[in-house]
This record gives sequence, C-alpha cells and structure tokens, in this order.
Amino acid sequence: MTLNVLGDSNVNSSMLQLKIGHQDAPVLPATTSNATKQTPTAATLITDVNLISKRLEQAQMLEEKCKIFDAAALLKGIDSKYFQPIHHDILKEAELFHRLLQDSASPIIASTTDDNRHQKSKEHTNNSNSDEEWIKQGEQHGERHDFAMYYKVSPTNQITCRLETPIEPQLLIPILAVLNESELYPTWIPQYKVPRLEVVKSEKLCQMGRVSQVILVETEVPW
Repeated sequence: MTLNVLGDSNVNSSMLQLKIGHQDAPVLPATTSNATKQTPTAATLITDVNLISKRLEQAQMLEEKCKIFDAAALLKGIDSKYFQPIHHDILKEAELFHRLLQDSASPIIASTTDDNRHQKSKEHTNNSNSDEEWIKQGEQHGERHDFAMYYKVSPTNQITCRLETPIEPQLLIPILAVLNESELYPTWIPQYKVPRLEVVKSEKLCQMGRVSQVILVETEVPW
C-alpha cells in the first residue's frame, strides 16, 4: 500500500518508508540473485579487521532500529566470511525493500473501460516487461475518500494489487501503529454478510523487528 502525505508535495510515495525511519536512501550494495553471497572486488574490499568489527556491530545496531538501508551500506565492502546470520538477513531485507521501492515507482497504465482494461491486461501479461507495469482497476475522487486501485499479472499468473490513497500528516503514525497490530485485523477490517466477505483469522507467526512480522490471514470471499 502506498500512502501519500497531504500537504507535502515533496514527499514521494516511493520514499515514504525512508522518511519514516529518518534515514536517507543510500546507494545500496550491488544486488545479485543471492545478496548474501556478494564478494566485493579487491579495490573496494575492506581488510582492516578493527574497522570490519566496528561496522558489523554498527550495522546490527541500526538493524535493531529498523534502519535497514543504513545498515546495508555499512556492510558494503566487507567479505561475507565475516558475517553472522543477522548480517546476511540485513542484505536480504535491503534488497527486498529496494525492489519494493522500485516497484512502487514503476509506470502505471491507465484504463477507461472494462474492454480496454481487459485488452491492456492481456497485452500486459504477454509483455516481457510486464513485471514493471501496473494496470488501473478503478479510482474515486471528490467524495469521502480519494483512492486508486491497481493490479498487475506476472508471467506465472501471480496477481499483485496496489492501493494508493492520500492521508493527513497527523494520521500517518496512528495508521502505521494500527497496521502493526496484525492480530486485531478481524476487529476493524470491514465485513459483509452479503456478499460474504470477512477476515476470519489473523495470526502473527513471527515478530522479526519493531515493524517487521510474518502473519497468516484467512478470509472468506464470495467465490
């Protein structure tokens, strides 16, 4: 979900996560298919053992504060043989968050009619670059809430949905706090009897940080 803060046109939706964590977007270590197996070149390799130890410790402290990008930047230039599991996890998370930020800033395909949307969806699926494009499902403006919904279909037929809505600046932290209380989702997410649509279970499986968790959500849908 992308949240655009009202009253601040300089806050780019793809940069919002970084501003919440009070950290700038550093240049991330070069990503590979497996970030934990990076091997820096001889020109960038850090060999000072004391400096390596200091950076590893600082990276772990930043990770505890959820400043993943800053932590990953400190690990740049360190041979992975010095890493502990936490440092491998930092690089994995940084690569994931970097992809999410790029994804949220990817081009959006506008649609006007159902037929047009269907045709663009078909072209989008057959396009080799379809992973980088969104298709607009619908939008609403001028009433109680302004929002826009998008989706995209991967070559393996995986559907990803995206919801954009502006919020008042003073509501940002309360909204994030509510979203972080995942076990309470069934108490406030809208439910409908006809057609049947509700969250029947929301269970936190693992808490990996202040705002990082793995959850299991079960829903009942009309089909």
